[in-house]
Amino acid sequence: MKAIHYILLLLLFSSCSSAQYFKVIEATHTLTMGGLQGARSERFNIMIKDNPQLDIKYLLAGNVEITLNKENKNGITYLQGVYFPESQEYPTMNEKSGTTDSIPEKTFDLNTIYLVSENIRTKKTIKQKIKILNKNIKNQIKKEEHPQ
Repeated sequence: MKAIHYILLLLLFSSCSSAQYFKVIEATHTLTMGGLQGARSERFNIMIKDNPQLDIKYLLAGNVEITLNKENKNGITYLQGVYFPESQEYPTMNEKSGTTDSIPEKTFDLNTIYLVSENIRTKKTIKQKIKILNKNIKNQIKKEEHPQ
């Protein structure tokens, strides 16, 4: 009888903890160089399985909070975050190492990206680490083609 109680408790706790996270289907990062100074952008595209118990807040990259656009289709939530690293609010990314350092105290690494959400019932903030697939496009615009 005790074994049945332990199994039921184990199932109860395992089902509660699984509701605290999103199942990430795909997460990609793209760096677009742009044509003019200040036009460079970094885009994060994330596909997750919909979880009605959690409310998505933002994407956290180091100290930088990236706002996300949300779109739900067929039980899948599509998130897109865009920011311009040459703006004074954001750091500039080093393409080779994946870290940034243009503004002191504001650095991030593509291996430490978190999706921050909030549990609707308990109002608890949850940080879920996400593995990002880097889809950097080589310099689309050659240096000679930049406007003077």
